Amino acid sequence: MDTDLQGFENEGMIARNLVRNKPPAWKYHLTVELLRARTHTLGRTWMDAKRMVHIGSLHPMPADEATLLLRQGWTGIGPIATALVDLLRTALNDAMARERPAIDILRACDALAETAGRIVSLGMEITRAALPRQHEDLRSLMIELVDHFLDEFEDISRRLSKVVINAEPGSSETLTFTFTAPPHWQERIQAAARRLVD
Repeated sequence: MDTDLQGFENEGMIARNLVRNKPPAWKYHLTVELLRARTHTLGRTWMDAKRMVHIGSLHPMPADEATLLLRQGWTGIGPIATALVDLLRTALNDAMARERPAIDILRACDALAETAGRIVSLGMEITRAALPRQHEDLRSLMIELVDHFLDEFEDISRRLSKVVINAEPGSSETLTFTFTAPPHWQERIQAAARRLVD
């Protein structure tokens, strides 16, 4: 096997061909391809989890435990999203440097997907939980937050792809990435939390 392809055995044909043939801007194309594949996997995992939402359990968890679980979910997502932005800025940029091998891009994309997967895991805990009915508004808002995050995570590969397609020869473009909450999400989650104690 071509030594450049070591570590790429489980990747798709497009990714392997990019590593083997190294066409112009191959590192950008490879990054887009690897991120797209990982985003697809995360999205499928999350869609499956949403289909299994545990509503109306005969034996819901105690209300205080449910509130704690949901609070840990929505406060846990912010630090993970911040870590993801840092990875985009450092690990991915470093991996795409001219002298770095393709395996570094693979490792950086895996690290990004693993970090994003932690947000999906938080969401999955909440979809599987047997929550009391009065906590369903909070659960819906948490599901909306994970949906929104995955849309923005998917946008990374779309934006990189546009840069590659539209770039002038010899030009460079700096992309900045942030992760946001859905519109008015903070106000809505606070209102839903207040309704629990009213």
